[in-house]
Parts: sequence; C-alpha cells; structure tokens
Amino acid sequence: MVNKKPLIIAAIMGIIAVALVFSYLKKVEQSNLATEIEYGKVVVAKTQIPVRTKIKEPMLDEIIVPLDAIHKDAVLEVDEILGKVTNQVIFEGEQILSAKFEDALNLRDLAFIIDEGKRGVAIGVSDIKGLGGNVKPGDHVDVVGVFQSSITGVDSSFTILTDVMVKAVGKSLGPEDEDESGKSNARTVTLEVTPQQAEKLILSDEKGSLRLTLRHPDEIYTPLSNGTNIFDVVKYFEPPNRDKETVTKEPLPEYPDYFNGTPEPDGEVEFDFDSFTPVEKIRIELIMGGKLEEIFIEKPIAW
Repeated sequence: MVNKKPLIIAAIMGIIAVALVFSYLKKVEQSNLATEIEYGKVVVAKTQIPVRTKIKEPMLDEIIVPLDAIHKDAVLEVDEILGKVTNQVIFEGEQILSAKFEDALNLRDLAFIIDEGKRGVAIGVSDIKGLGGNVKPGDHVDVVGVFQSSITGVDSSFTILTDVMVKAVGKSLGPEDEDESGKSNARTVTLEVTPQQAEKLILSDEKGSLRLTLRHPDEIYTPLSNGTNIFDVVKYFEPPNRDKETVTKEPLPEYPDYFNGTPEPDGEVEFDFDSFTPVEKIRIELIMGGKLEEIFIEKPIAW
C-alpha cells in the first residue's frame, strides 16, 4: 500500500509557495504604482514681460510639469490673468504667479484706463471753463474754441470736438478720488481723443481759448455748426457822420520846403570836358601809432 502522506504534504507546500509568490508580486506591483509620477498644467511666460504691462494671450504659454514642480501660487489657466497688469518683471520661462499682477480696473493709473488707439490730452480750466468743478471723470463734453481776429480775421468761436469723454479731472480718475462736496478744484481736465483730434485740440489750445460744454449722458445728437463770428452776435454800425461846419480841423504843421527857393539854371549847362581830368583812387593801409589807418591817393588817368 502506497503512503500518500508525503504527496499531500508536498501539495500543501506547493500551494503555500504559490500563495507567497503571488503575495510578493502583488506588493511589488502596488509599490510601483505608489511611485508613479503625476503631472499637471501650469502657465509660463513665453518672453520676458516688463513691469506695468497689460497681459495678453501671446505673452503666455501652458506647459505640463510634474505636480511637485508647480508653485503653490502658480496660475494654472491663461484666462485667469488676461487683462491684468504686471507689478514686477516676469522672466522668460518663469511660472506665472498670481501675486505679480494687479487688476487694471483697480489701478489708479491714467495710462491703463485710456482705450487702445486713443490718447489722453489735458487742457487747462478755471472755475468757469470747467463748469464750476462739476465736470467729472466719465462725463462727455464738447470743446469750443474762441479765436481772436488776428487768427481768423474776425473774432470767432468754433466747436472743435464733440462727444469726447473726460478721463480725469486733475488727478481724480473717479468718484473714489473726489472730496465730500463732490466738486473738484482741479485746474486741468484730461480728455480721451484720437491722435487726429489731439492735434486739433493742442493747436486750438495754443492759438485760442477753450471752453467745455457738458453733454447729457444719453445725448447722441450733435448739431452741425460752421462757427459763430462776432457779427453773428452783434451788429456793426458805421461811426456817425459829423457836421462838416462844426468840425474844426487842426492846422497841419509847417515844415521847411527844401525843394523851393533853389534857383533854376539859366538855359542848358554845358560841361567843360577840356578842364576835366579823370583820376583813379588808390587805397593804401598805414599803421600809425599801432593803429591801422587807410588813405586814398588820386592818380590821374590818361584818356
């Protein structure tokens, strides 16, 4: 009779060995999974971005890096910072950090509230020209220029620009900069105009006097005008004629008559060529007593 006990023991040992190998392989697999590297997306600068620069999409790029290499304050989406302004230099390839930006809407800086393609031009105002300080940033105005006759031939006024926006009054860019009265004592008003309008505005300010007229916020209509001259305002009257008999004329001053009293020659004057001897003047320079003097000597000319 065959003893089956060793076979049974061998089979049990084989099963145990297989279980141990399977367990070992499972642990190795889990260990490999635990060390697998994870990646994420981050925004970087394509080129160096200077300070005070409004961010646009071509300045940025998105790359994939290991999660461990991403800064905790890094920007992960381009849309998060479009339109914001840098408050420090960002170097090429550098991860974009949210702390390096300011929202352009929150900046109290005139340069960032002027629309692209426009220019800011400041003109001087007084209490009257500035509508008593009631012009505020965001208002729309017309600009009227007044010119003297030396410029236009007759004293005249013209509407130089229409429907231009006030961007600043003095240093005030909005209600946050106004005092409690709501009025400004500033002596300048900055208007947002096109480059062509800026030329007209500056020339008119140099050659004439400018006034602002305030528009209603909903006003879209601007009447056409060819300007107004002084005779459109007042009528010119000729000076009244004086009675000739009552007008006393002042006698004209008497001056010596240098053309009368000279005796006229009797008949034609004949020239005696026989007694006339032509001469040539010769210039000679002499140094006398340390001074340069010049004399002329007459030399007869044979003729």
